[in-house]
Amino acid sequence: MKIDRVILSSNFNPTYYHFWNPLAKVYKEKFGIKPTLIWFGTEGELKQAEIDTTLGDIHFVTPHPEYHTAWQTTWGLFYFTKYYPDDVCLIIGIDQLPLSNMFFDMVKPYDNNTYCMLIADAYRPNHWTTTASPSSYHIAKGSVFNAVHKFESTFYEEINKIGKSGIDGFWETTEGRWGIDETWSSKNLRETSNPIVSIDNFTLLCERRVECERHKETYYDKNLMRQGWYSESHLCRPYTNHVNYINEMINNIPCYTQAQ
Repeated sequence: MKIDRVILSSNFNPTYYHFWNPLAKVYKEKFGIKPTLIWFGTEGELKQAEIDTTLGDIHFVTPHPEYHTAWQTTWGLFYFTKYYPDDVCLIIGIDQLPLSNMFFDMVKPYDNNTYCMLIADAYRPNHWTTTASPSSYHIAKGSVFNAVHKFESTFYEEINKIGKSGIDGFWETTEGRWGIDETWSSKNLRETSNPIVSIDNFTLLCERRVECERHKETYYDKNLMRQGWYSESHLCRPYTNHVNYINEMINNIPCYTQAQ
């Protein structure tokens, strides 16, 4: 299995959309993966945000008015894989950045009909087999995502289905229902007959992660970065407050496009 496309999402919130331009370039130029942005807003807002539309594909979405936009943006990562049935898609938060080919190499032994979860054990002692696992680092062909999650024909219908399902969010059970993407996806994974590869990589990810804790510019070894030792970084936010730190990190990521 080789990853063809990465799916990212944002609304008109600079805390998140500022990551598109620098990170989409990383996926495209360093990893040879096509970036795709699910934009929960208008074309006018996209232009105002100065989103570089040359870096990848853009989907415009009108959020369902009866539900919080925040969890719709997270479920959008899953839903819009359906438009790329023949592409192997990676879904991940827009403020997360792979720092090496480590995880991408892990899916190479699997065929394209497999659904891979690369940090399935993150919420210990919980797991997707009993409660939930993260919604990052799910990797599969768009058609396989669709087979597992059984998406509705429109995003409006999809959100209505989940919103009325009675399922709670993993982190918040009130109106915000933060984490419902994780409980809903895990429920679907438990019920599918499709081949699932559940990899417990969270310890490795943490050992090799540059953990910025949202605001802290954490030290990392540039030589190890250039050697591909690190796993990822959950980047400092907002990007505009940490431009030099994040850009230097990006510049030290090796180029893996030839290896793909």
